[in-house]
Amino acid sequence: MLFLHYPNAIRRVIYTTNAVESVNSQFRRVTKNKRVFPNDLAVFKTNYVKKQIQS
Repeated sequence: MLFLHYPNAIRRVIYTTNAVESVNSQFRRVTKNKRVFPNDLAVFKTNYVKKQIQS
């Protein structure tokens, strides 16, 4: 696999990016048919604030 030829630092960034994209797609799936949020950015902001409060 070409992916494994990258240095560890780059692979770590790719893993993180994949995890973030996965979370974002799950939020889109849940909120897609709900009219509570006007756009994707509103969903991401709400999620960010929620995570900050939990920390």
